[in-house]
Amino acid sequence: MARFLLSPNVVSMFRVFSSPILAWFFLQDGIFLIPAFVVFTFAVLSDAYDGHLARRYDQVTKAGALLDPLADKILVLSMLATFWYKGLVDGWVVVLVLLRDVFVTTLKVYADQQGFCLPTLMLAKYKTFMQFMAIYLVFSSAMCAWLWPDLVDHARMMFITNVAMYGVAFLTAYTATSYWMVYQKNRKQFYGKQSSAEHDQIVTE
Repeated sequence: MARFLLSPNVVSMFRVFSSPILAWFFLQDGIFLIPAFVVFTFAVLSDAYDGHLARRYDQVTKAGALLDPLADKILVLSMLATFWYKGLVDGWVVVLVLLRDVFVTTLKVYADQQGFCLPTLMLAKYKTFMQFMAIYLVFSSAMCAWLWPDLVDHARMMFITNVAMYGVAFLTAYTATSYWMVYQKNRKQFYGKQSSAEHDQIVTE
């Protein structure tokens, strides 16, 4: 049982299954914001923990390499969609994040089918971190509005939240462009090596 719980993929799946629970808690508002905040915190911590487990116990796999970022995407998108439903973020930000994630995931799968790797960029990890921080900001805004409704400057909180989300949108679009450029570079290198190997084989024959 302990070995199963220590599986990196199980930890990643925790983020997937916690996403609808988080959305439901947040939609209830009020006191339910507290368990939503706690569950989201555990989900964010699990993002670092599954990678640590994979490296420590030598369980790095192709499935895990795809599942880990996919779990992050599901978690982030479910929260952003919930915020949009509550009128806390603009819909175009959610659509942009969704389109970027579909594009990058498709690109990675296609590259793998072609026989070369499209590694996760460090910039993409910064993007995920920034998304998590922006979600925390929305959580904080909602909890402050619930705890101190007469003291919170709602207009100022919304302005700060929007600035954070615009930053997320910019980084989201930029990482999509970066992945496309890396894909093109790796593709040229891969097929260049193949052509060179075929040429050497012909010369040898």
